[in-house]
Amino acid sequence: MSSIRGETVALDTNVFIFALRKEPDYPACETLLFDKLAALQVYMSLQIFLELQRNLTASEMRRVARALTMAQAVTWDYVPARMDLIRQWEQRGAKKGDAAIAAHLEGAAIRYLVSENRDFLKELPALPFTVLSSEEAVALRQLYHSLSRRQEAWPSKYDSMTVLLMSSSWAYGVAWLATLFSLGLHLRQGSAGLMSAAATGRSPN
Repeated sequence: MSSIRGETVALDTNVFIFALRKEPDYPACETLLFDKLAALQVYMSLQIFLELQRNLTASEMRRVARALTMAQAVTWDYVPARMDLIRQWEQRGAKKGDAAIAAHLEGAAIRYLVSENRDFLKELPALPFTVLSSEEAVALRQLYHSLSRRQEAWPSKYDSMTVLLMSSSWAYGVAWLATLFSLGLHLRQGSAGLMSAAATGRSPN
């Protein structure tokens, strides 16, 4: 699974609701919305925006707006989804709201949807976008951050391939050094024995 960094990501309605209301079964929703959004570009479709308005209080909507200001960028898509795409997704088995969201994402070429709605995966196996849980999205972000910090720790003169080769051969290099050191030690001890034997007239054995 590739990193979502640099990609425009859609957050489903349930992610916002679970985050705002601190749903105990989905703690990663709160982490994603309030701690990790600065690393993401967010796509807000008309369907999801209308669902938020129907399900959230005015105070909660203001918190959504404040949270979104922390994102790298937000694309507000106020254009209704194409009806032909909605009908196509309904014919494939999607519920009405899910069909509209799928149509929005397909029309805008969005590659990732973060959702706790497993119906997207159960009903629609051939989606043009990847559905991630909030936990998976947070894990991907943390993985990218960890890899980035490791790469920055290497000297800049090494490119990524050199670093990879150095990393994969490190254990072998240590083993070779140990072998060479041991061989050199035995050679020095053998030379010393021969010199002592020549001086005393007896075999080093």
